[in-house]
Amino acid sequence: MECTFKENGDCKILKIMDCSGSCKFRKTESELTESRESAANRLASLPYKVQALISKTQFNRKMPWNEVAIQPDEIYTRRNPR
Repeated sequence: MECTFKENGDCKILKIMDCSGSCKFRKTESELTESRESAANRLASLPYKVQALISKTQFNRKMPWNEVAIQPDEIYTRRNPR
């Protein structure tokens, strides 16, 4: 299993040469996808006001996690926050 962050033998995350591929940051493509989906689900589960604050301070007022993890019954709640 090849690490997703290894490119031409170097680590893209740690910015080191000659990556061994055995560090704690090592992830396969499927592990990376699962990790991103998990993070998106966690962010989407937060109250709208918290999501708005995170989007304002970290994502230039965008909520990319809602593109990945939005439940049909949450659409009305998100469009009409209390």
